[in-house]
Amino acid sequence: FLQRVLAPAKPVVLTAAMRPATSRHADGPQNLRDALTVATAPGARGVVVVVAGAVHAGRDVRKIHPQRVDAFGSGDAGPLGRLTAGRLQMERPWPAADGRVALDLERLADDDSQWPWVAIVASGAGADPRAVRTLVDAGACGIVVAATGNGTVHRALEAPLREAAARGCAVLRATRCLTGAIVEPTAAANELPSAGALTPQQARVELIVRLLARRAAGG
Repeated sequence: FLQRVLAPAKPVVLTAAMRPATSRHADGPQNLRDALTVATAPGARGVVVVVAGAVHAGRDVRKIHPQRVDAFGSGDAGPLGRLTAGRLQMERPWPAADGRVALDLERLADDDSQWPWVAIVASGAGADPRAVRTLVDAGACGIVVAATGNGTVHRALEAPLREAAARGCAVLRATRCLTGAIVEPTAAANELPSAGALTPQQARVELIVRLLARRAAGG
């Protein structure tokens, strides 16, 4: 979300800790030092996450483990860089400072009703088309379908998802796969746009941003 609405030419660095400050092996202090190193690195730009010695792009990063110190990853894209003995070694370019979606964030922060409702529907055995139709009838603005494999959608969901799109509800196909997760367009699913390499959770954020931008443009 931050990369999409800021696309900054300067670095915006987020960090975290998996262990409490009272732990004998607290990871917060080192993560903070690393974050400061990244923030002051020559040429640094974009929204990044610095945790456990790795620098992840805001668009790629996802939580991959509930307990490990290295609890974040970037899928097949890999980290932007790594910190070793306090020195930053880049492996990929910094996020581009373009493609910003201009939004009135102060107004959105003051009024929760302005945020479009986007839901995630899982595709799999026993999928029920009523889930999609109920969401659309209730006013959902967008639906991300968490599909299998290369964005394969259960046949019970295909028709209601296309009906949802025809009724003005935005739809994106993502995959539940954690790696290699680039949903390629297929002829069979040409009416259900692909979320590309985004996870279902990331695709939901992307769809919210698109809908907000469409509203701001009067669409």
